[in-house]
Amino acid sequence: MYLDRFYVKYNSVPKLSDAGLAHFKSLVFDDVKTLILDAVIDLLNMDRDGIDVDRGLVRKVTDLYQAMGRGDADVYEEEFEIPFLNHSREYYKVLLIFNLFI
Repeated sequence: MYLDRFYVKYNSVPKLSDAGLAHFKSLVFDDVKTLILDAVIDLLNMDRDGIDVDRGLVRKVTDLYQAMGRGDADVYEEEFEIPFLNHSREYYKVLLIFNLFI
């Protein structure tokens, strides 16, 4: 808090929390976001198939995507929601086709 109140204020640099989040996004999140998305989609497919999954974990992942946008929903929508909806569409399309042949 001391740095944010004095150093940041007088040197016109980003707050420590903003700078840390930006570095985390560029150094960590951007490298693993596709792996995270694939894992969450697998969990949600398991849930759809009747297997118990940790829904709290899924919620934390969606919170992470929202945090990476720093208040802007674009990151969540582009990096999570759109691919998730596309995978959901494919999942239910395959399920429908499978049920037609049973």
